[in-house]
Amino acid sequence: MIETVLGPIRPEEMQACLTHEHLTLYGTNEASIAIREKALRDIVPLLRELREKWHCNALVECTLSASTGRDLMTYAEIARQARFHVIASTGFYTVDRSPWWMRDASVNSLVRRWKEEVCHGMDGTGIRPGVLKATSGDEISDRRRRHHALVTRWFEALARTHHVTGLPITTHVSGNTSAAQLNALTKHGVAPSAITLAHVDSYGTLDQLRMTADQGAYLSFNCGGGHLDTSRGIRQAMALVKALVDRGYLSQITLSADAAFWPRESQWLDPDRSCPEGKCPKRTYRCVFSRMVPALTRLGVTDRQIRHMLVDNPRRHLGAKHTSKTKR
Repeated sequence: MIETVLGPIRPEEMQACLTHEHLTLYGTNEASIAIREKALRDIVPLLRELREKWHCNALVECTLSASTGRDLMTYAEIARQARFHVIASTGFYTVDRSPWWMRDASVNSLVRRWKEEVCHGMDGTGIRPGVLKATSGDEISDRRRRHHALVTRWFEALARTHHVTGLPITTHVSGNTSAAQLNALTKHGVAPSAITLAHVDSYGTLDQLRMTADQGAYLSFNCGGGHLDTSRGIRQAMALVKALVDRGYLSQITLSADAAFWPRESQWLDPDRSCPEGKCPKRTYRCVFSRMVPALTRLGVTDRQIRHMLVDNPRRHLGAKHTSKTKR
């Protein structure tokens, strides 16, 4: 079963799924009624369009706490009105955007907190996460960096939470750190098949991605994770996908746009508008279907292969009861 903000569903209830998105609002103590109403007005039609036009009815919401904008009750209302499966997450984001208390928290206390959220719900709502999320920059791979020990401790705590909950893990890769993140989790016994490394098209080369994929992890391509908002950037990222598909990694690739709602900047991309070589309009969830999928088709990726990336792989990763064993 896959846990959503409206309760558990069977994997086969998901059609296409965007594996790394945000319904970002201001946090639960900051979002005004007007902001929430605006989010409903703007986001619900987009999700309905995904479901009706492109047979996409699920996304993974990767905002981690109220301090970075998570508003679970609004997410639930969005999911209800749009008839859409929204899968929430718990875990940690960058050090500067994480709650202050996490800096002093022990591994055991973090595991207890995240396990409590998985079992009983987040932010007092009763809504449970369907994935665990970890984030890092270059500090994960460089012991000389200021927050190396802190982030390493957080990765250990997330790995241990995975062992006691069975939830899959997704990461936020900043810089060329996918291999280091994978190592930080697998050294604590997490099976690579339980891990999706997101934004890998931001920095990774084909050889680097192949080395990571050879270990068995999923690779999530997200419009460059926000770093490649140009037509040329999309072509480069999708060329990486095509090269990996040709080399036998089709079953480890997922697609997403890493889009977010900003109350003051709700200018959504017209799916039928062609993008110039310069910076395109603001990305939205439909960019996967209006820009990424056409780019893949032009490169010779088949409809069946695209379905594998959008439907089969997310179902398998999100719907499995992962049974990694703690490494001693």
